Amino acid sequence: MIEKPCPNALMAGPLGDWLKDQAHVREDAKELSDNRLFTVCLFGIPTFAFLWILSPLPFDFMVMIGFFGAAAGYGWSQAPKSKAKKQVKHGINSAIAEAVGLHYDPDCAPGSAFTMAKHYKMLPKFDRSSFEDKWWGNVGGIDFCLHEAKLEERRGSGKHQHWVTTFQGVIMSITFRRRFQGTTMLVRDGTHKRLFGGAKDKIKIAGEHLQYCAMVDPRFEDAFDIYSNDPTEARYLVHPEYVERLIAVESSFGGQDIRTLFQGGELIIVLKAPNLFESGSIEAGEDRSRIERTIKQFGTLTDLANTLNEDYRTGEAHVMAAMMPSFGNKTAEPKKTAFSDPTQTVAAVATMGAMGALAGNVMGGTPPTTTPTPASPAPASSAPVSLSPQAGGQPPLPPAAQFRRPGGFGRKGM
Repeated sequence: MIEKPCPNALMAGPLGDWLKDQAHVREDAKELSDNRLFTVCLFGIPTFAFLWILSPLPFDFMVMIGFFGAAAGYGWSQAPKSKAKKQVKHGINSAIAEAVGLHYDPDCAPGSAFTMAKHYKMLPKFDRSSFEDKWWGNVGGIDFCLHEAKLEERRGSGKHQHWVTTFQGVIMSITFRRRFQGTTMLVRDGTHKRLFGGAKDKIKIAGEHLQYCAMVDPRFEDAFDIYSNDPTEARYLVHPEYVERLIAVESSFGGQDIRTLFQGGELIIVLKAPNLFESGSIEAGEDRSRIERTIKQFGTLTDLANTLNEDYRTGEAHVMAAMMPSFGNKTAEPKKTAFSDPTQTVAAVATMGAMGALAGNVMGGTPPTTTPTPASPAPASSAPVSLSPQAGGQPPLPPAAQFRRPGGFGRKGM
């Protein structure tokens, strides 16, 4: 886990000294913007009034000239303020990134995560795009990359053409320590509907056929749908704690329509959210509050990256790291894991047993040779489960996975 930067420490260090030097820059920018706005009003309003009275141009055309003229004049007048705010934002965000050992770039090009999200139709159609606020580096031993994207579509025709924002939010990629054998996609409930309601049994996307997978915990079936070409791996990857974390992140940003993709060796997350990481302000008195807000926003996402690290699902770190407090929160209560309940322990050990990740490894010892005695007996399997290479080498499903809703007609929505 990476340590959350302290706003007091940042303000007391080089960042605080740099922000003091920016005070006069921001004051000069405000003065220049006010002067420009006065000039626009002094010359722009009389000029437009003169054209309105004496020009033979059509009414609609005159309204258009007035609208675009006012917008251009206001944009020109506010340009010095915008430049100063962007400069402050760059300085603050770069200091935050440096404090946690990452890199930051205010202007960026889309990366492979954006390409994959577009390829798997996790993003809507668009005609133009812009990208900003890229954070990248290594978080807790895994590669991490995040940037914001704004996608717009041209609608209407002729003089009624206009641009509509179809997506604004975050695109994040996390590299796992092992490659996934299949492709698994988690989308909001109802994203892929059948003609007469309910989730589709199968979808074809990016040239792959993915089938609907019932979740182990039916509480989340009303929130998400899972599609995968490897159902066993999908049920192993998309566990209740993972889904709860996604919903928590969505709520933290007031976001919506979160989608994730496990493919190759990467987890890609797409989240609609308002403009984030806006730490720059023309008012110096707002610096501290904006720094705190940016740290919280960025910390929530890096916490998600750490929580979804493959180490949290296999081996020693599954037991140790899953009980660690969340990102930078020293007083947080331990997370609830599969080991919180004796009955759940049996299911968790069954899942990890094929990978040699029994509890004995946590303390550096060898796996125990005896079978742990559960508090209550787990349901007996009617037939032995094969872990041969022909069967894909996947671990057996925990007992809870055997109790899921049936597919076809009668599934949710019907």
